[in-house]
Amino acid sequence: MFYTSIIISIIALALSIFLGRRNPVKSSGLTAGMVLLLMFVPLLGLLPKLEVSWLTGAQGSSVESLNSGAASGGFAYWGVLMTSVWLIGCGLLLFKLALHLVVIKRWCREAELTPSAVDLRLMEECAAQLKMERVPEIRYTENLSSPVITGLMHPILLMPESAREWNRKTLRMVMIHELGHVQRRDLWVSMAAQISCAMHWFNPLVWMLRKRLINECEYACDAHVISHGTNAKTYINALCDVAESCQSQPKKKSVMASTMVATLAMADQASLKNRVQNVLIGQPRRNPYLVAAILIVSASVTLAYNVLRPETVQDAVSDELIETTEIYTQEELDKRHSANPFPVE
Repeated sequence: MFYTSIIISIIALALSIFLGRRNPVKSSGLTAGMVLLLMFVPLLGLLPKLEVSWLTGAQGSSVESLNSGAASGGFAYWGVLMTSVWLIGCGLLLFKLALHLVVIKRWCREAELTPSAVDLRLMEECAAQLKMERVPEIRYTENLSSPVITGLMHPILLMPESAREWNRKTLRMVMIHELGHVQRRDLWVSMAAQISCAMHWFNPLVWMLRKRLINECEYACDAHVISHGTNAKTYINALCDVAESCQSQPKKKSVMASTMVATLAMADQASLKNRVQNVLIGQPRRNPYLVAAILIVSASVTLAYNVLRPETVQDAVSDELIETTEIYTQEELDKRHSANPFPVE
């Protein structure tokens, strides 16, 4: 799994940077697909292995095979030790993930569920514009300084107390941005990214890939707001106002929320400068067929690498011995065994 993790993460980062060199919104789907692939890599070790023979003329190498087998036995202890360390690290990070889910649920229970009629009507209008059947709840809390969307099954928009002073246009843009996360299933993608980091905690490239994915989700939702009738410059001003409002509030818990698996904070994720630049660039053209082809090829190669293995030399020699014994009949074999080994005497 170690080599598979390194190879996939290198390819994923290289492709994400290459496709998103002009606008990272292009590579969001590819990065998400690679993260999902990394999440399922440990499960490939549970699949049965298929031996593929590509060796010819393997006689005379049985001694080497036995020596290599003895040498590999010397590494068995280290293999068990490394597996134990990996399981401990994976378990700790998964426990942290579960703890975050408990904390964010407690924040939702403590938040005030009495938004104004104007906020409720505006949320319904935004959901109708995005053709969403279920309208998320709006709750105000003093624990956060940035709008946060949470809830995998039942989305909830947590708004800071300072949001009560925002004008209607700013609230509308914030709601469309956060509803974009729900519509794009970004919370589920964030969950998959965190699980991948827990399983590949030893690989810093996977953590970099997760950070890039979260940033790309923010860029994509910014483009989502622009594509639904908002002027780019107006949105940039609103984005800067929200960021300034967040900076003036205590950020102890807000920073914690930005790192949680089940939340996506609007003003605490990607760099404000990069987001402004991407909004000014405009919504890019996407090529879903290219992304799908890359993901299919990557998944196929990963599956083949983890499931197929070459037939060992020892197995090839034993197979040839079995084939040679099948040449003689049972009567001939009995005569050979009963023959006098010392005919001269």
